[in-house]
Amino acid sequence: NYAHILADDMVMWLTGERGSAFSRITFSRQIRPGVKELFQMDSDGENITQLTKWGSLSIAPSVAKDGRLLYVTYKSGGPEIWGQKLVGGAHEKIFPSDLRERPSFCSSPVWSPDGKRFAFVLGDTQGRSDIALYDLTTLKVRKLTFNEGINTEPSWNPSGTQIAFTSNRGGGPQIFLMEDDGTNVRQLTFDGTYNASPSWSPLGDMIAFVSRFEGKFDLFIFKLSDGKSYQITTAVSSNESPSWSPDGRSLVFIGARTSGGTIYRSDISGASVQPISNLGLCQSPVWSPKN
Repeated sequence: NYAHILADDMVMWLTGERGSAFSRITFSRQIRPGVKELFQMDSDGENITQLTKWGSLSIAPSVAKDGRLLYVTYKSGGPEIWGQKLVGGAHEKIFPSDLRERPSFCSSPVWSPDGKRFAFVLGDTQGRSDIALYDLTTLKVRKLTFNEGINTEPSWNPSGTQIAFTSNRGGGPQIFLMEDDGTNVRQLTFDGTYNASPSWSPLGDMIAFVSRFEGKFDLFIFKLSDGKSYQITTAVSSNESPSWSPDGRSLVFIGARTSGGTIYRSDISGASVQPISNLGLCQSPVWSPKN
């Protein structure tokens, strides 16, 4: 812990901004066939802690600024969104609240920056899916998209006023933006036939995403200031599931350079790409935001 504090203090001295060394990364990992649990570790791969022990599929974690966890688990059979309603509280089912509202599918829950709502994906029996919001105060669900096809992978901007998401409404998957009430939908990416997994920078200036380029998956960032995309990784393997560090200077992602499902870290130039740990069979890493 002292080393993490020292590293953050050094970044503060050099840049005037607190670094991300004293932060945690949450992820899902397969521990045996058919069983995935959630884990958390320091940003350097140390102090690994197991968060769930459901003996089922527990995936797609999201962490609020106050540390509350949100995720999807199949512990009861079908997909349910579980998490913590209170800081340090017990894990409990949040959605669906009863069998009458159970959808065919729910996935990708993501806390809003203020921790009062979360965006998630609702699916139906026809294979369509839409972005929806769940309000923890009113306990109400509100759909934001009503489109044929697949709408998935929501990601909030830092102010909680806009959501980036993936949609195949025009053919192949592309990144779209909309207001948090579902209005003003516009397409962000146009280059290539596959762009997905948006992750909005905590600074609000860039969106990381995955693009299929020359038959492989690589990380790109879209700079909102100039409307251009920049390649971060060069595919020696698949690179997927980007998530930003709290200071907006680094990305964590899943790569398969030496073994499947290893968590890597890269600066936003792509010049420094390093594995965080030697764990394999990991997915969906998320960096805890600043509190």
